[in-house]
Amino acid sequence: MARKQPELKEFDPEGAGYDYLSAQRYGLEPSGPKGKEHWPSRVPGTGLLLKGRQHETWHKTVAAEKKLGMGIFQVGTRYYSQPVAYSNADKQRLLDLAFLKGQRQK
Repeated sequence: MARKQPELKEFDPEGAGYDYLSAQRYGLEPSGPKGKEHWPSRVPGTGLLLKGRQHETWHKTVAAEKKLGMGIFQVGTRYYSQPVAYSNADKQRLLDLAFLKGQRQK
């Protein structure tokens, strides 16, 4: 039986939703036993956070990222998680990626 596809709607990083569209664009899928599947909170490699800040488990994401030595910061309207000791070059790379993504969506 095919897995039910999540509803793909506009994502608000300040809201309570989850960015299924970005998760799928990056090839992410839920993991865990049937009926208790869990979508990832972050896109590996980019650090893009997929939950809105009002999501019911945002606090768990923040705690998990902190435990991993990651810091959460905002680029444009989106939130990212990167190692606390990231360089200015890493910050610029993320700004460039966010800018290019915005240009492609226009």
